[in-house]
Amino acid sequence: MIKFRAVKRAGNFYLDRGEFLTKRIELARSELKSSHRLCNVLAKVNGPLKRSKGPGPFLGPELPWLTLILGSGCSSESTEGAMWVSADSISNSLIGKPNLPDGKSPVEIVRSFVHSLIRLREPNVAESKNEELTHRGNWETVALLMLVTALLTRLFHEAAALLERPLHPRASDRILLQRGFRDIAPQRYGEILDGFVKPTRMYVRELLRRAELEDLSPAVYTILEKVERDLNGVDGHCIDQVNLQILTEFSWLELTTWSTVYPGWSDLLADLARLDDPMDGDRPYGFPPRPRLRRAQLLESIGKTYMHVTNESWRMRHANESTERQKFFDSAANVLMAQAELRRQILGDTDADAPPFACAFSTSFDVELEMALASRDDVQGFIIALPIYFQSRSALADDDDPDTASFRWIGAVIAPKVGTKTIELQDILRPTTWIRLSGLDSTLTGWEYQDWPFVIHLAGSPLIELPDVEVATSLSLHQTDPDQAFHDDWSKIKAERVVPALLLDEYDAMQQHSSEMFHVGPGSSGSLGLPGTFTSGGITGVAEERYWMVMGVQMDDTAVRHRVASKLGIASTQEVSTSNRMPLTAGLVVVKNVGPAARDLLQWFGVDIVKSACSGFREDLDHYADHLRKREMLTASKDGCGTSK
Repeated sequence: MIKFRAVKRAGNFYLDRGEFLTKRIELARSELKSSHRLCNVLAKVNGPLKRSKGPGPFLGPELPWLTLILGSGCSSESTEGAMWVSADSISNSLIGKPNLPDGKSPVEIVRSFVHSLIRLREPNVAESKNEELTHRGNWETVALLMLVTALLTRLFHEAAALLERPLHPRASDRILLQRGFRDIAPQRYGEILDGFVKPTRMYVRELLRRAELEDLSPAVYTILEKVERDLNGVDGHCIDQVNLQILTEFSWLELTTWSTVYPGWSDLLADLARLDDPMDGDRPYGFPPRPRLRRAQLLESIGKTYMHVTNESWRMRHANESTERQKFFDSAANVLMAQAELRRQILGDTDADAPPFACAFSTSFDVELEMALASRDDVQGFIIALPIYFQSRSALADDDDPDTASFRWIGAVIAPKVGTKTIELQDILRPTTWIRLSGLDSTLTGWEYQDWPFVIHLAGSPLIELPDVEVATSLSLHQTDPDQAFHDDWSKIKAERVVPALLLDEYDAMQQHSSEMFHVGPGSSGSLGLPGTFTSGGITGVAEERYWMVMGVQMDDTAVRHRVASKLGIASTQEVSTSNRMPLTAGLVVVKNVGPAARDLLQWFGVDIVKSACSGFREDLDHYADHLRKREMLTASKDGCGTSK
């Protein structure tokens, strides 16, 4: 019988790492020292699990098993090498344009708008003075887009003030400035009409004319057409807040270039959404904008966005030009390797009570953790777990593309080639050895990969080249029990191709989760999902041994939140069903920003939330790995921890 938690647990919200440590260790802020670490908190929150007979076989539950879930924030929070186009570079292209009725020039308006946009999104970076940055359009077209967005922003607020409208509960307001207001407030109506409506309408039309000659993205064209129609309505002048929000996102994208920095998750989705066909304009856009392209187009676009940064990151690693981003992933890889080493040692002694699998989850499309593992001198190999779709074509399909899909998990075996001791980037991106993961049983005794580190991509990976259908359907299943019935026979799958199961919207999250809950037949071999051993505890199944550390995960994205919560939920039900003992908290979420919906959901899982950059906990990860290698117990001492690297 499945049980789930009926009351929320005691997870708390902290403004920074210092507040988290002081309150969890029960210190005054003035008592916080550099020797105070995450390990002191782990010992304290796991106090209720302490065994009366001393430490367990692998250090006991006093040393909970960190399970990392790494999101796009880990790879995109560092802006080293990023370039933001300067306000002058853009605004000066509008020199000569007539001033607005209030006396402000388009140059001044655009310069102010660009400064504000950069400060809002990236307050700690400087603008680049390099005017040679690659752009999707010429400078004047970009400047006109900024000008239209700035004018529309001012128009929205001016009209809202005139109408004295209350805020819309869903931040998706449509303000209709009716022509009847000429009689109610003729002077103010005239100022708004002449100062904002007419100039905005004029520049929107100029942009649309340019779009016929230049490379203006399809989605921008569609939104501008809607804006023009709204400003020329029969009943009045309408300003749609959603259209304004989307234009602001597209304006932001024009300021950036992803030469050495990965895009944030929302930036990536907005960038993909710009490629939408304007012929689909009758379907309303939502906010934040989501891509609606075919998966083949998405794969190509994401690949172009990520591959240049990936190649540059690999080059910098081997040229000793490390960045803060790479240092963080080195620390994450350090934890994963230390866990694999300890598990290997324990398995060499006994199969009775080994620690859980050494695995880290990823909700991003980058392969930074894999590159960090591959760059270590002590790496023997690791597994990349990937969700895939077997795509086929139904009798009702109206074109040549496959229109149905079946969800499964496979693993790429990454190891040095015979006769070498190194792993190259191409070994990660184009694996040659594959294993089947869906259907594995819970113990996996004797499995050759049971002591390897695992990197599990919950969002799929568009960068890693998958095997063809023939190879994928021929993958065999490791079974501990030779008499176990074999229910999910992949050789019978009729598919035309194998594609990554990307996580891009809520539909993807729902379908993938429901697929993982489905069994072809009784027993684990009929499962379509990820083996439960990757989310449960050790071989004895004590789930509370895991301490979930969710770092930089885009929890405000509905699809990602759903997918991550499904994994935490599985672990939560296992914990409830196997033990009445519970730690004070189940884990920690480290994120720069988190909305109320995500905070409310996370409370159910009993995790603490710390508003911080992931890099702020980098030393804590290395320190924890040091505990594992020395097989030292943790201490909840208020004096801090003496163990050091």
